[in-house]
Amino acid sequence: MVVYSAKTLSLNPESESAKENFDLVKEQWVTEAVRLRTDVDKCVKPTDFLVESEKKVKEEGDAAKALMKTSPKEAVVKVAMVQKITNRVLEVTDAELENLGDCTYRVKLVDHRNNLQTAIKHAGQATNEHIKGQAKDPETFNKSITEVHMNINRIKDEMVGFYLPLPPLPEDLPPPIPEEEEEKPPARPPVPEDSDEEEDTSLPPSRIP
Repeated sequence: MVVYSAKTLSLNPESESAKENFDLVKEQWVTEAVRLRTDVDKCVKPTDFLVESEKKVKEEGDAAKALMKTSPKEAVVKVAMVQKITNRVLEVTDAELENLGDCTYRVKLVDHRNNLQTAIKHAGQATNEHIKGQAKDPETFNKSITEVHMNINRIKDEMVGFYLPLPPLPEDLPPPIPEEEEEKPPARPPVPEDSDEEEDTSLPPSRIP
């Protein structure tokens, strides 16, 4: 629907109805895309997402470095992918921070998160300067992309290490120490059974001399 509406608008750029229809369909598409992403996020562990994101940023970043020397336009596409993945990593990190109290893990995560935000900003600036031929140091672009990858790697290591499962217990554990039993009181003697003959409880007759 979005593609069809865009084609209709391109054929009728002055049509207000075509423009309104395109805007409406575009907003619906964005809403559904965000909903789908939210549902997928619920099914994927943050640590698994960070592991795959770190690999993808490394792959796209290395490609951008190589293409910047021969095909800058294609390199820009790779940088845009790095920026998109980085933004998702920042969102996942922010969601993790919302559930944390004051602890060393939180302090480290905040530090890595801020460094990543700064690094991706510098990467964008270095890309623009390199494309325009204004870069003073040709290696600035490569260093900025590497810094983005390293900060994502730090966030990944921090979060994966925090959620690392405890090692399994050894199989040859000693048997549990038995609890000391309390001393039981001695058993009560059995109650005597009633005899058939009734005992004579009367006093003996007095003897008068």
